[in-house]
Amino acid sequence: MKLAKIAKTFLLGIAVICLLIFVISLLLRYMTPNVVKPSLKNGNLYIYDDFSSNYNHYRVKGLISSKGRQNLVKNLDENFTEAVYSGESSIRSQIGVQDDSWGGWMFTYGYYGPFATEHNLNWGDHRNCGYNLTGAESLTFSASGETGGERIEFFFGGLGWDLETGRRTKRYADSTPKLTTGVVELTDEFAEYTISLKNVDLSYISSGFGFIVSGNYNKENVVFYIDDIKISFSDQVLAPSKQTFLDFRDLIPVCITAITTIIAALINRDVKHREKASKKKAPVED
Repeated sequence: MKLAKIAKTFLLGIAVICLLIFVISLLLRYMTPNVVKPSLKNGNLYIYDDFSSNYNHYRVKGLISSKGRQNLVKNLDENFTEAVYSGESSIRSQIGVQDDSWGGWMFTYGYYGPFATEHNLNWGDHRNCGYNLTGAESLTFSASGETGGERIEFFFGGLGWDLETGRRTKRYADSTPKLTTGVVELTDEFAEYTISLKNVDLSYISSGFGFIVSGNYNKENVVFYIDDIKISFSDQVLAPSKQTFLDFRDLIPVCITAITTIIAALINRDVKHREKASKKKAPVED
């Protein structure tokens, strides 16, 4: 019976811990802001308008690279003024390559947690970190190389997916895998490029833009410029972002709590039953 009591206490402890985990997770999610409503400019959602523009979206930049080659990807200069397609500034990117290494950046929504003062990187581990872009028709942007001949792959979406295998790897991944221009060769003059977004599930997009530079197509340092990155819609009405608070997997701690509590109650009933039975069998003293 001592072993049964120990098991009961252990199970009740697990139940209490799981219930606390569930309650704390609910409090943290309640304290986390919802997706900020995007602002359209002339019917377009701008990912990059100008450095100082209030219309910029997907402001959190995530570095991506082949293993051990992160140092080859230099920080973006998002206020470059010497090569501009429109407005006052553009984005300058410099990425070094060695052999078949690759590197680039993803432009993401980010994660604004309950105790954070600014958006942090989110790789598909947090909910409510993306826009519902249903109704979007295309992503367009302008790009040029420093000298011409730079070969770059630009893409849309794909956050939370393996960019090489195309497999979903994260719980809150984009609703679409990577959509790409393929590898394009830049000139030293700005040219406009387009990725069609028609007939694509755009209900949850955490990364609106990205690019990869590979050593398979380039040598040494690759410098290029990007400007006027925008998502165009069939009309000027943007679908509301889908907010989720709970899903089935969030109920796992509750299920564990219920199961362990029931088992502990059954053990407790069995212990009491045995104690009563032992008392009845005990000899009565004269």
